[in-house]
Amino acid sequence: MLFEEFIKTNKAAFIAEVQRYCNALGINPDWLMTTMYAESRLNEKARNPSTRATGLIQFMPSTAVGLGTTVDALYNLTNVQQLYY
Repeated sequence: MLFEEFIKTNKAAFIAEVQRYCNALGINPDWLMTTMYAESRLNEKARNPSTRATGLIQFMPSTAVGLGTTVDALYNLTNVQQLYY
């Protein structure tokens, strides 16, 4: 899987969940990993100071609200937990 070396925490669980979600969606896990790497360098604590976009895929505040959460709540989730969103 691409970019594995950038996963800092929960590596085995994170990779397993990425593979599980991608299998369910019928997509290549490398596509999701590439997107997350481009957005946050696979850092679940990444936050844009100007827009407050947060997390692995840089959720915008309005997107987080649309998903029933907030960027602050997403910030406090692990990398594995953020994959749900």
